[in-house]
Amino acid sequence: MERRLLLICNFVLLLGLIVGLGDQYIIKSNRESGKGRYDLMLAPKKNTVNRVGIIMELKVAKESEEIAAVAAQALQQIDSQKYIIELQNFSIDKTIKLGIAFFGTELECSYNIS
Repeated sequence: MERRLLLICNFVLLLGLIVGLGDQYIIKSNRESGKGRYDLMLAPKKNTVNRVGIIMELKVAKESEEIAAVAAQALQQIDSQKYIIELQNFSIDKTIKLGIAFFGTELECSYNIS
């Protein structure tokens, strides 16, 4: 399966897992922010006590051995492309940045909490 299709399949799977958070979070995907487009953003709704915002960048590794490095690159892309800018409009107290890499059924996640 080509890498783009794998990315789409994993994106849809992840979106399906988080859609249940829709009562507490505004869920956005592939929107412009900073210098590019993030993959997924969860911003707390106004009536939510938990003021944690989440930005996710997803990537597909070419080989199993590079999955950790690809996850780290995805996390670094969140910072270098300044995807956090849109999330800052939601009066958040804490930000979770997730760089997620896939290879087949393997998943690696790099993260930063600030």
